[in-house]
Amino acid sequence: MNQYTQILYYIKSLADAEDYVSTVTNSGGLDIDDDKGNIFPIFDIFIDNASFPTNNVIRFNITLTCVDLRDTNKQETNANKFLGNDNEPDNLNETLSALFRVWGKMNNEFNELGISSDDNPQATSLLGEGKNVYDGWSLPIVVDMPIGVTLCDGC
Repeated sequence: MNQYTQILYYIKSLADAEDYVSTVTNSGGLDIDDDKGNIFPIFDIFIDNASFPTNNVIRFNITLTCVDLRDTNKQETNANKFLGNDNEPDNLNETLSALFRVWGKMNNEFNELGISSDDNPQATSLLGEGKNVYDGWSLPIVVDMPIGVTLCDGC
């Protein structure tokens, strides 16, 4: 039984295929940008819980997070109070789009494989987080994976 490895590497492969994403991490719930060598945007996969609702299903609580560095223009005065002088809106748009594309691919393929997941997951914005100030979104999902399903070869 290697469902944890299967789901982790499957999601990693989807995030790696996302053009917008530069680095895929498995933070373990710690600071996403703990490694100073990370290149943004970062897509983080955190599997924080597993349970056994039936004899042949493992339920995983997974949080998918996509963030990018906030770039503040320190040389301009903030003439626009609504937009500010940084790229926060751009970060939120791009990271939400990347998260949505990964989730969409994952959800479609899950349906084909008999894996169930949340129909309506709720993303939460992350604003000015971390040591290196970043913005993005976090998406907690629940996945029920039957034992014996293969998501990736060689996992």
